[in-house]
Amino acid sequence: MARVTSLHDAITRGGYQLAALIVILIAGSYCYEVAARYFFNSPTDWANALVAYLLCAVIFLAMPEQTRRRAHIAITILVDRCADPARRHLWRSLLAAVSAASCFAVFCHFCDGCDASESAA
Repeated sequence: MARVTSLHDAITRGGYQLAALIVILIAGSYCYEVAARYFFNSPTDWANALVAYLLCAVIFLAMPEQTRRRAHIAITILVDRCADPARRHLWRSLLAAVSAASCFAVFCHFCDGCDASESAA
């Protein structure tokens, strides 16, 4: 099991390093697009799409390492200012609100899909 864990950690670190290289590639392609557009009056057709796809790759390659480091981005100013009992209550309330909103969004998505399929038949 230790070999599997170390392999998983190595893949996670490798993905994170690949994400860093892709960020450099994104910056380079974007700089190329700006130079081609404004200095040579010849904009590229591929740079914007490439940046969008590579940004998706960066997010999914970097997230496992960020999760391992517990380095998620969070805005915790309200929670940090609360006393300990109120902090737990606020976290639970926020979790309940986010969970309810997510369930509502999924429900609306599937209900709209069901209505559209029933009216087409």
